Amino acid sequence: MFELDLGNQVPRYGKDNPNWGGPAVVQMAMNGYPQGATSCYIDQTTIWNYIQANNQEGGTGSWGIGWYSDPYAVTKALNVLCPPNGQWHDVSNTDKFQVLYTLLRWMASYKYPSPICFSAHDEWALLIDYITTDDPRQVANTTLERIGYIIPGQYYENSPGDLFLTGPYRWGLPCDGSTCGQKWNNKYVGIGEPPDNLGKVHAEHILRTGTNLIGPKEATEIAKIILAEMRGRKSSILLKSFIDIKAGQPLLVKELPINVNTKAKTIGEILYYIVPFQQKYEISSMEERLTRLSILVNAYTGRYEGLTVFNRPVQYIQRKEALKIATKNLNLKRIDESRITADLVFKPLVSYVTSALPAWRLTVGEREIFVTQNAIAFGSLNFRLYKGA
Repeated sequence: MFELDLGNQVPRYGKDNPNWGGPAVVQMAMNGYPQGATSCYIDQTTIWNYIQANNQEGGTGSWGIGWYSDPYAVTKALNVLCPPNGQWHDVSNTDKFQVLYTLLRWMASYKYPSPICFSAHDEWALLIDYITTDDPRQVANTTLERIGYIIPGQYYENSPGDLFLTGPYRWGLPCDGSTCGQKWNNKYVGIGEPPDNLGKVHAEHILRTGTNLIGPKEATEIAKIILAEMRGRKSSILLKSFIDIKAGQPLLVKELPINVNTKAKTIGEILYYIVPFQQKYEISSMEERLTRLSILVNAYTGRYEGLTVFNRPVQYIQRKEALKIATKNLNLKRIDESRITADLVFKPLVSYVTSALPAWRLTVGEREIFVTQNAIAFGSLNFRLYKGA
């Protein structure tokens, strides 16, 4: 087993503007250089302006919606604004297993975090830690166990290797040329340094569906075991969040298909529990416990499906509150509330919703509304961003 964790050297920054994911990742990467290299703190306005001046496929064009921050401009910003010991390269390729091997080897060899673009390349993120079965510097065909990354301004997420490599909301889909230009069409975007010898990273595929659900108490106990195992890691991101926390009430979530009508029945649907962990004195204005981190547990197998550490504690909206919001937005009378069905859902590749922050889906007859954990109501979850936001 090989483990690398750069979390203690990489600062966490938010986005100064909603679409500045690229500048925020560049800012974190440049101020998280390893010992022996010169780190830089450069404000995001300077980084944004430089990226805009060098974007090759920004804005809109014949391809449709382009990039807020394209990989060429992000790479150039890293090299020019804060040169590393060596050089950053855009190593994007149609073979995601090869790209990821390149990034993991670069991280292990030189201790630089690696920018990637994921969630169908809508978002920039920064890889900071991982666990593989072998040292990628010595074995050119290793298996990814877990991987951790920062989404600027939102959260740190740790994901099992197979879900990271196959999940459409993580790194499972390539850049789509119809919406993010032609140069990176069908490629998986990563920035690092190509090794002398090519290799690949794989992940064991584990079935996420089943027939018999585990109970919420069992899911909570599994989450506690996972948390205890992670306490042994030295990452400051995790250790600061693990102080004096207790498990809250688990939430059962249904993962919806990407391109299937949300009302349609699916065979072998994916269900998982969110187990929130809360600190005693972090209470909302509504006197509800706030959640500092959440662990995801498969509702059939009990397998670990991810950990999210929020930049700021969040409040999960309860069913009752979601019903109030839906009733108001659907202009329903009180008598109609009893007819509303409600469940928590996560649909990959949509704004405002993540696997750890699902939406309430409320249905009455043929009418449907989604309420996010930010208490925002939508008529559908089919919203997309520019690339690299």
